[in-house]
Amino acid sequence: MNSINNFFDNILLVIITALLVLGGCQDNYSEKQIIEVARRTEGVVALEPFDEFYKRFTNDSVFQVQRINFPLPGINTDEMDVTNKIYYWQKDEWRMYKGIPGKIDTMNFEVQKMRLDTIAIDEVAQKNASFGSKYTFKPKAGKWFLVYYEDINL
Repeated sequence: MNSINNFFDNILLVIITALLVLGGCQDNYSEKQIIEVARRTEGVVALEPFDEFYKRFTNDSVFQVQRINFPLPGINTDEMDVTNKIYYWQKDEWRMYKGIPGKIDTMNFEVQKMRLDTIAIDEVAQKNASFGSKYTFKPKAGKWFLVYYEDINL
């Protein structure tokens, strides 16, 4: 059983790495952060279905704040300089995430969604620009949580 978990954990890391490399991330540091977030909770699987969690998370602000352990690690280019490696989002500055819009201009924006049993990522990036956001969800104690958020605006 343990070797099966290790196999799936390794597959997960390969998939995440491939998506980040093929997705053309502009920031090598953020790639390392996503992989590190994935490693921190390897093998943990949520008991609650992600789609049910996500629908409530993107529609209920109270529930959303309950499913974020603040301070939330991530990137905030508006508040960071070249010496900062990570930014910690605070509860009092949090803007509700309402999900990726169903009708998004795919000529100008690239949308990536990854859904696995052990990690889920929503990413929207403007093509040919350094503008985008990435939300990383991981299960903890059988429930989904937002564990990392990037807001890139260069």
